[in-house]
Order: sequence, then C-alpha cells, then structure tokens
Amino acid sequence: MWPDFPSLYWDVDVCVSRSPSTTWDSEKPLGSLNFAHVMQVCIPNAYRLPDYVRNLFLAQQYQVVRSLTLKELVAWDFLVAFVKRGSLFGLSVNTDLSTGQCVAVTPDGKLHLTSQEDVFHSTGLEGSVRAKSSKGHKVYESTIDLVRDCFYPGKKNYERVVQALTRAEADLVCDVAFVWQPPSESGSVSPLSVGEYFRKRGYSVDRCEATYAFAQQFSLPVPKMAAILSDDSVADGKTTDKIPDDETLLRVQEWLGAVVCGVDCRPSSEDAGEFVSTYSCPEPSEETGQLYVGQWSGFFSRTCVQQLLDVLRQNLPKEGFPFCGVVVHGFDDDPTQTLTEKHSQLLARAPETSIVLLPDGRYCSFRSPKDVVRRS
Repeated sequence: MWPDFPSLYWDVDVCVSRSPSTTWDSEKPLGSLNFAHVMQVCIPNAYRLPDYVRNLFLAQQYQVVRSLTLKELVAWDFLVAFVKRGSLFGLSVNTDLSTGQCVAVTPDGKLHLTSQEDVFHSTGLEGSVRAKSSKGHKVYESTIDLVRDCFYPGKKNYERVVQALTRAEADLVCDVAFVWQPPSESGSVSPLSVGEYFRKRGYSVDRCEATYAFAQQFSLPVPKMAAILSDDSVADGKTTDKIPDDETLLRVQEWLGAVVCGVDCRPSSEDAGEFVSTYSCPEPSEETGQLYVGQWSGFFSRTCVQQLLDVLRQNLPKEGFPFCGVVVHGFDDDPTQTLTEKHSQLLARAPETSIVLLPDGRYCSFRSPKDVVRRS
C-alpha cells in the first residue's frame, strides 16, 4: 500500500479580506519579509506591462560591496550617515546560511549575524544556536541593535561589539547588497551614496539593476476571484451561503504559481498538437484573451514590494483588470528569517508570498512558511 502523504498545503499561511475597502495596509500580507529576490506579476486581460509598473522597477537600483569586512557595518560615521538616517536594507550574497557567515541590516537598525561555532566563540558576542543547526555543525546567530541610545563610541556596549568584530575580522568578510532610502527631508542626497561611501574606503562596488523577463498566454481560463472571495460561493452554477475554505483558496495559489512558472493551464483537447498540462484552473472561472506575466530578479527592499502592491491597487479600478496576482520570493540565506522544523524540510528555504488583489479592495494572500492563520 502507498503511504499517506501529508497535504502539500501544510506550510502555507492564508490571509483573506472579503470586504471591499478603500483602506489598505500593505504591511499585513508581507509578514516578516525584509528582502525579495524575485518578484512576479500576473495580470489577466493585459496586453502589455502597465507603465506605472515599468517605471517603478526602472527606478530600482541596488549596489553590491565586494569582500566587505563586517566590522565596517558598526563604524560610527556609517551608522550616523545611513543607519540612523533613512532606511537601510543590507544582505550578504553568495553565502550559505547553513554554514554561517551571513549578515543582514534591517531598517529598524538591527544587525543580524550568523557565524560558525569557532568564529562565534572567538568574537565573544552574545547569541544562541540557530534553530535546526546540526549537532556536528552548529551555527550561531546574534542580533545587534545599532540604534540603541547607548550604542556609540565611548560606551562599553559599542566598544565591545567593535572589538568582537575586529577579533574575527579575517573570517567575517562577504559580499553585501545594499539599498538605501534617504530621509524625505534630505533633498538631493542620492540613494547610491552608500556605495560611494564604501568606494572611498577602498572597496569594489557594483551598481546593479534588476533583470526583467515576461511571458504571455492566450485564450485561457482564469479564476473568477470576485466570486471566490464573495460571502456567497458558486458551485455548479448555483449560489450558496458557504464561505470557501482555505483548501479552495489554496487552489488559487497553486494556479497562480503554475502560471508564473509557465505551465500551460488551457483545457487540453485530443487534437492538440503539443503537450498540454492536465492541470486545470480553479472554478468558477472565465476565459481571458491574454494573460501577461512579468518577472524581475535582483535585490529588492520590503519598501519596493509595498510600493508595487500600492500602485497596483490604486490603478486596478481604472484599468478594468479582473484581478492582479503578485508572487514575491525571498532569499534562501536570509538570517532574519527563522527556520522552523517544517521549513528546514523544504528544498528551498526562501520565504514566498503570493497576493491576489481585486479592484474593489478585497485581497487574499498566501505566505510560506506558515505563521498564524489570520482573517480580517
């Protein structure tokens, strides 16, 4: 006999807003996500990428500082210029969280560091064993509050951290990607100033832009999201008072994931001359003439994700699109994400969030790894 396999949906957190609303909190669907590696947008009835989406991504640039000594991240002039002013997003790249030596800087002024056991003990920093570290290979994590009132030169807390990172200076080196958003009152200060700061300190700095790709599918069914998120669900052409459960909604997430991956979801026919997937669109559905999928890869801040959701929500009523789907992929080796036992069993550790927006303000979101099921 075949064993009982667990549900594929066991690690997805579902959040639903079924009431039309003019208010919007783009923080809620994103959870603890700080950084995004890939962003995908799926728009039914769109024949090209809307200009407001294109312009948003054209303005997104990030910089990668090569072989950065991590003690530079606690230099006082750096803290004053970039951590205490504006919003700084920083994440190590080309690193492996399972072996340590990963770092992240978040807009709340926190420095997140993971390191191997020998390096951790050599620094003398406070910390703990990261969840799911193996007995034979322990990885420690430390969090340093860079904006604490007592964290400045001359104070024991600050000097202890500087000395700790200096002791392990040779081991704590990695490439770090940065996005800095200057404070609104800064006027003409460039967001690229953080790269110029490190360039003057002798580091090699690469200025990067997101890579873009798109795909189109024609004459295919898409879910009737307005009906699915309605208080009345539709089954076999009849309206019932039953609110769809999470299983119904998760089929929408599955469909969205299939579409952005290029799966052909059109109904198959015996006369088809090419292979057509047997996967079908969730019901109720309707046919759309064209489906546009755009994908951007690079390093994006949480703020960029929020801006994308905001601009789509603002323009959906004007465009006449039935809905818009957004899929956001985080980084595998993000030290700000907590690894759960179930999460560690996944082939990819990167967090993923899928969001479906409707023109009337309703939405549903799906986030993995699972947190707590919430409904509004």
